[in-house]
Amino acid sequence: MSVKELINKCSIPLIFSLFAISYASAESVLRVKCKDSASDAAVFINGKSYGKCPADIFLDAGEISLRVVKTVDAERERVFETTLMLRDNRPEIVNVVLASPQLNQKAAKVQAQEALQKAKDGDIAAMQQVSDFYEKGLGLVKNAENAEYWSRQAIDKQDENAARAILTRAEAGDIDAMAQLATLYEQGQGVERSEAEAQFWQQKREQAIAVLENQETSRVLALAKKGDIAAMQQMAEFYREGKGIDKSSEKAAEWEAKAAEEKVQQALAKANQKRKQEVEAELWGYQSGKAYLSGFIAAGKMVGMDAKAGDTSAASSIVTFSPTVLVVTAVGLATDLVSAPFNATTHRQLQNELNARAAVWDKPNSMVAKAYAQQ
Repeated sequence: MSVKELINKCSIPLIFSLFAISYASAESVLRVKCKDSASDAAVFINGKSYGKCPADIFLDAGEISLRVVKTVDAERERVFETTLMLRDNRPEIVNVVLASPQLNQKAAKVQAQEALQKAKDGDIAAMQQVSDFYEKGLGLVKNAENAEYWSRQAIDKQDENAARAILTRAEAGDIDAMAQLATLYEQGQGVERSEAEAQFWQQKREQAIAVLENQETSRVLALAKKGDIAAMQQMAEFYREGKGIDKSSEKAAEWEAKAAEEKVQQALAKANQKRKQEVEAELWGYQSGKAYLSGFIAAGKMVGMDAKAGDTSAASSIVTFSPTVLVVTAVGLATDLVSAPFNATTHRQLQNELNARAAVWDKPNSMVAKAYAQQ
């Protein structure tokens, strides 16, 4: 059986034995237990070495600082730290769990000095690192006040850099940056507090806004004068709010009235254009019908001439052609009479001419009727 197994097997009796001894001497017993990863780690109590972990240690009653350290490499180590109160004749057991690897004191001291120099030169990341070193006591003597000081320095430097960037944008004409800069001067954030500077940048912002509003008003006014309804309505809004122009409810009402009138005019123009297209289509139909009728009349005259000469074949041809011409012409004329009253006189003349031809066909002795009978 190994020594370690023997100790573990006898741990409970040993604890009680140690307790009995410590009771007689008014001391306490501290057992430091370590898992495999913490085995052989160095044990320090109040800065004094007490061998390797695990360990059973006799100590006077009172508050102690326990530190257990295991080396990882030349620069890193894993550490467990705690503070506890030991009471007279009462044993205490501590289970050690090592933290993640961190810089050892030697490496931390080198890095702390480098970071401290950079922090003094204004490096924000180094300021935060030095604050961390002071807070944990790595490479520097643990000091909460110094840790807070360098943390505050880092924040102030960040604010200063941000304010400088905002100032650059404000000087370039950025309206939002002007407002931000005015607020920074009011609060003294990143810049020295100054009411005068805050007012200066606020006024500069208002002037820049006025210039932009005037430019926008001029642009919208030009569109409104050209008949843009949306621009007219926007001009009315500008006059109501006094945006980029002197406030005037009367002018606002005038532009609203102009916008309404323009809406009506544009609607009428659209309706008139549509009607014009309809009329043009109707006239086209009328002209087409008239062309058919003219052809029919010319053909009728030719039939009359041929019939007088005793040629009945022409009459037969025109009779075969005439029903189609008659139907197309009649449909065209009927459409024109319904959809275009202003052409009624012309349509009536065409209708009369058509009726005259139809009357000739109805006479049994006419050349047209005789030709049709011979088919």
